[in-house]
Amino acid sequence: MMEKPVIQLRHLSTGYTGKHSVIRVASDINASVYNGELTCLLGANGAGKSTLLRTLSASQPPLAGEVWIAGKRLSDYADKELARLIGIVLTERCEVTNLSVEELVGLGRSPYTGFWGTLGKEDKRIVSEAIQQVGIAGLSDRMIHTLSDGERQKVMIAKVLAQQTPVILLDEPTAFLDFPSKVEMMRLLRTLAHGLDKTVFLSTHDLELALQIADKLWLMDRQGVVVGTPEDLSLDGTLETFFTREGIAFDRRSGLFRIAPEYVRSIRLTGEGYRYDMVQKALRRYAIYADREVESEAYIDAGSGETDLFVWHPAGREPVACGNIETLLAFIKEK
Repeated sequence: MMEKPVIQLRHLSTGYTGKHSVIRVASDINASVYNGELTCLLGANGAGKSTLLRTLSASQPPLAGEVWIAGKRLSDYADKELARLIGIVLTERCEVTNLSVEELVGLGRSPYTGFWGTLGKEDKRIVSEAIQQVGIAGLSDRMIHTLSDGERQKVMIAKVLAQQTPVILLDEPTAFLDFPSKVEMMRLLRTLAHGLDKTVFLSTHDLELALQIADKLWLMDRQGVVVGTPEDLSLDGTLETFFTREGIAFDRRSGLFRIAPEYVRSIRLTGEGYRYDMVQKALRRYAIYADREVESEAYIDAGSGETDLFVWHPAGREPVACGNIETLLAFIKEK
């Protein structure tokens, strides 16, 4: 039986009220977010992702409709209640220069420490635990300005964990990170959702990572939001319709996207396993379609792993054994 949603959007419209006009970014959104799930918000630039996140965090009011969190209208919460309900990590780089990691994470306890912000024994325990949970215990005494972008992002997430909110909202948490750090960050957020039963909702442009790691996707454009698991949105064709553009193809078997080449040539490829796949991939980059079913006089034998050689069989000439794919490509491009 599905649990009750933590966040509910009811006929929500987002945007801005100007002096003489209303700028509507998104209209009539009806969707829910559940605890214990990592939900990724995807969409093109200008689709309204950041505006939606600001609306969910009560940073700006909706134009119409309602946001409900934990069974209560967002507008009915006092500021102090919201500070214990929603933790927010924004895209902007943290440029603090005069605080240590431990001190910055300790600021997450401000909704509980009162005016002076003095940390008690229990507060310090919670801060230490948050630092441990994101894997930066070795950085506790480091000054923030000495950290890498990935380390700073972990510090900001630790600060939110120290805030002990059931809901965590993040705007582009993998921006500015290299690929290994992006993967590490997304895995960490999934662990927080699943292991700590948090409601983790984030916007991202990292489509491939979201397709592999998110429990739910929100696909957002000016027409609204479509919600589902990556697999269901793949099966019903929504992903393919939403993201496919010229030069981009959706692979239904993997549920992922790839560059769609404009083939100018085809050739028969024999072999099996990983070697076959890698030769096929390399040839695709040069707009050469290679497959077992292709009928051609010339062909390539990728082998089966019993030998390190790739064999090029040109039409009417002696076969050429190649020690790697780079050498094989040089012969094939010569035709």
